[in-house]
Amino acid sequence: MITKRFAVSVSIAAMLMSLPAVAGAAPARIEPSMVNLPQCQGGAAPGWFCAYSGPNLTGDDIGVYGCGNLPIPWLSAGSFDNNMLGTRPVIYFVDGRPPWRLPAGEQRGNIDWAAVAMITTC
Repeated sequence: MITKRFAVSVSIAAMLMSLPAVAGAAPARIEPSMVNLPQCQGGAAPGWFCAYSGPNLTGDDIGVYGCGNLPIPWLSAGSFDNNMLGTRPVIYFVDGRPPWRLPAGEQRGNIDWAAVAMITTC
């Protein structure tokens, strides 16, 4: 018997494999160099996209500068700060709903990370 958790895991894996590749981007995994960065403390530094495990830019953070794929490891309410210029990061959801394309300067103090699979920054 296939459990619901297994079926959801398979669906998420299939969806992640279908996401567009970002030319020149790193693989979709979180590297130690992406975690709790000084460029994400108190908000994203110019040119950075930062995601936070807690609301209002609090908690642990992961960030990327330039083009990259940012898998979201959290299942809680969190936040993000897009301080990138000239690019439009895209948030992809695990349930297949249309992705969000984020304009420069977009900041959310509360987002449900459980619904988010990945963010691409170019």
